Amino acid sequence: MKRISISTLVLLLLCTSLSAEDSAGFIQSGNDLVKEEKYSEAIVEYEKALSLTPKDSTIYLLTGLTYANVGNFKKALELVKKSADLNPSYATYYHLGLIYSVQGESKKAVNAFDKALSFNPNSYVAEYQKGLAYTQQNKHDKALRAYERAVELNPHFEGARIALAGAAEHGGETEIALNQVQELRGMDKADVASALEQWIKSNHAGETAAETKE
Repeated sequence: MKRISISTLVLLLLCTSLSAEDSAGFIQSGNDLVKEEKYSEAIVEYEKALSLTPKDSTIYLLTGLTYANVGNFKKALELVKKSADLNPSYATYYHLGLIYSVQGESKKAVNAFDKALSFNPNSYVAEYQKGLAYTQQNKHDKALRAYERAVELNPHFEGARIALAGAAEHGGETEIALNQVQELRGMDKADVASALEQWIKSNHAGETAAETKE
C-alpha cells in the first residue's frame, strides 16, 4: 500500500492553504468590481476563485448573483442551485426565489421562498416576495396572506402595504385596502397614500359600473 510521506503531506497542506488565500483574494477583487458595477469583470474574478475552491457555496452564490446582474439568468440559476445543494441556507433559497420570479416561474419561486422562510421565519422581505409570486399566479388570496405577514413583521414596510392593498382590492376586500391608506398616512407617506386611495376608488367604481351594465 502506498504511503504519503510527511514532507508530501506538508506540501499538500501548504498548497491547500495557498489556494484558499488566493481564492479569498479573487473574491475580494470580485466584490470590489461589483461595487463599481463592473459585473463581467467580477465574474472573471469569482470564477478564478471557484477554480481554486470548487466546493465553496458562497462563491457559487456570488457568481450566480453576478450573472443575474448581467441578465444571464440561466447561468445564475445553475450556480445558485449549486450553492443551495452545497449549503442550504436562507440566502441561497431567497435568491433562488428571486431568480425564479424574474423568469416568471412563480410556482418554483413560492417553493424557494418557503424554504428560505424555514431558515428565517421572520423575514418580511421573503414573505413580500412570496406575495409577489402569488400575485403573478393571480392567487390574490394567498398573496394577501403573505403581504399581511410581511407587514406584521415590519409594519413600516411601504411596499408591502401597497401590495396588500392591491391584493385586497382584487379580492373584493375594499375595507382592508383602504385601511392601508390610513396606515401609510400614519407613516407620513401622504402622497403615496393619496395615490393609492385614488386607485382603489377608481378601481372600485369601475367594477361597480361593470356590474351595473351586466
